[in-house]
Order: sequence, then C-alpha cells, then structure tokens
Amino acid sequence: MDDELELQLKETIENLEIVDTVVLDFQEKLDGNSAIIISIDKINNIQPYLDKQGNLIEYQATIFGIWKSDDNPSEIIEQRNHAIRELLSTFIKTRLGNSEVTVTSCDKNVWRDRTNDTRYYFAFQMTLKIKKIII
Repeated sequence: MDDELELQLKETIENLEIVDTVVLDFQEKLDGNSAIIISIDKINNIQPYLDKQGNLIEYQATIFGIWKSDDNPSEIIEQRNHAIRELLSTFIKTRLGNSEVTVTSCDKNVWRDRTNDTRYYFAFQMTLKIKKIII
C-alpha cells in the first residue's frame, strides 16, 4: 500500500534489536527463533487536506511478533514482553517521517505444537493507526 512507510516501520523496528528477523511479508524467510512481520492492512479514511492540495490518509497497520521455544518458555515470554514494551514506548504516539503513528491495540497469544517434542510459540499482535499527509 505504501512501500516507503512500510520500509520506515521496518527500519525503526530493526534498530530496536528486539527480534532475530523483521520482514514485510509472510513469504519472506524468517531467520532465528523470533520474528516480527509488518503489514499495512488497509486504508481507513482519506480526507482532502490544505484546500484540496493534498490528502490526509489514515492507514491501519499490524505488527505480528512470534517467538519459538523448545526448552525455556519463561525466558521467551520475557523476550516477547520486552519487545512489546519497546514497541509501545516507540509507537505509543510518535512521528515517523511525515506520518503520525499511534498504537490502538495489543494482544498476546500462546500455543503449543507437538511433533516429536513439545514446542511452544509465544506471539503478539499490535495494531497501529497511521495518519500520513500526501501532497
């Protein structure tokens, strides 16, 4: 939807150094035991701006984080929770280029996968509202 904005989000999250991999698409290779996937999901609103010389576009973006654990779930839970705290403090209300970013929700998830051994996955999903002026 907005490649420049997605790349700014990716770079900002990579600079936090809270996961092994940050990607813009589920098709990209995920390296390591933790990853964040970024997606600008939809346009919520478009309004004329500056006497119709530009537009104010409101996007909804999702940041999805996942950690895999084979042996020490408590350490992985702490890593996930640390990542959430870092993202909240970064995006609670900030500017990213000429965009205003606000966190609107955050949910945590845990699930278990049994193959030959038990593997746990700890995840979160954070929703952002992004307002960008395009002239």
